[in-house]
Amino acid sequence: MIFTKEQLSKVLGKPLERGRGLQELMEIMIESMMKVERRHFLDVSPVQ
Repeated sequence: MIFTKEQLSKVLGKPLERGRGLQELMEIMIESMMKVERRHFLDVSPVQ
């Protein structure tokens, strides 16, 4: 999916309005990056 800046602002703006919104958003982004990093590691590492 490709979003415009306006669409991203709307989607990300809603959770940020809540008390822990920024923390929750950061947790989701970090967990997503860790999953991608792990998937990449498994793809490029030789199988033993």
